Amino acid sequence: MNALLMGYYGQKNLGDEMMLFCLRRQLEKRGFRLTVLSEQPQEVERLHHLPAVLDLMELPLNDLRN
Repeated sequence: MNALLMGYYGQKNLGDEMMLFCLRRQLEKRGFRLTVLSEQPQEVERLHHLPAVLDLMELPLNDLRN
């Protein structure tokens, strides 16, 4: 099974990097293949050794309210 994770991974924020570390351990134990959306995909690949792609989804707050 595949899983796509989206977050502030690769931004060198300790809390988010630890969250990805823990999610990876738990999900891979259950047989998931992971891909990460990130604004810094190269950093995710370097730090976590996971495939990562550029996250271009930036919606203005007003779009979420309508």
